[in-house]
Amino acid sequence: AIAAGERAVAVGRDGRVSGPDLSAALMRGLASTGLDVVDLGAVTTPMLYYVAATRGEHGCRSGIMVTGYVDFEYRAAENASRTFDNHHFNPIFLGMLGDDLFVQAEIEYEHGGSEVELEYATLAYFLNDYVTLEGGKFIVPFGEFNERIHPSWINKFPGRPIVFDEVLPGTWSEVGAQVHGAVGLNESLGTDRPVDAEYSFYLVNGLEGAAGVSLRSLTGNHTNNDDNIAMGGRMGLRVLPWGSFGTSWYHGAYT
Repeated sequence: AIAAGERAVAVGRDGRVSGPDLSAALMRGLASTGLDVVDLGAVTTPMLYYVAATRGEHGCRSGIMVTGYVDFEYRAAENASRTFDNHHFNPIFLGMLGDDLFVQAEIEYEHGGSEVELEYATLAYFLNDYVTLEGGKFIVPFGEFNERIHPSWINKFPGRPIVFDEVLPGTWSEVGAQVHGAVGLNESLGTDRPVDAEYSFYLVNGLEGAAGVSLRSLTGNHTNNDDNIAMGGRMGLRVLPWGSFGTSWYHGAYT
């Protein structure tokens, strides 16, 4: 933000009890760099975006949202011990840097801290209303569940779909670059019902591992060690309120 000439940054948070402490630590860090910090308190994410989009004349075109999710489970499965599990404590950081740059990151702190991982961290540039360029570690748009529905605060089923439990990685994140967006079709179709054609195309380091192992164990390649960049994409049609329909593809060697 400072390099872009910003003088101030707005900080918002959700209503969780941990929000004040997390946002306070973030604001102290921002203030130490010389930025003026505007504390919005507990607000919705669109409200933060509105502040970043309308306060430019006052030197505040950037904003950061502190949010996340947490859940606690009790599991009693056949042929397994009954157990409590602090499954997720995942803080999420969302931010606008000026009018066209968007940053997001999620840190996984799972199973009481036995697993700590960066779920995703990306920088996106809004080229126009229909095209977004994004780079970093992102959730692969292979199926709508993996990209948009897998968080436990959205997915209310006890587990994932069987394909993401037994075949494909879940959650599947990769390091690379992608272009994605959507085009509204309702005017062309002469209907008031929202109809959007969605697309994503990406290049990533790809899956990597020994021959014969499961696909689920081939993720986590932050650097490409097999000189093979994988590619993939997703095309979909969203018709509200009926839902969405789409197809995904992925191509790349992994041994």
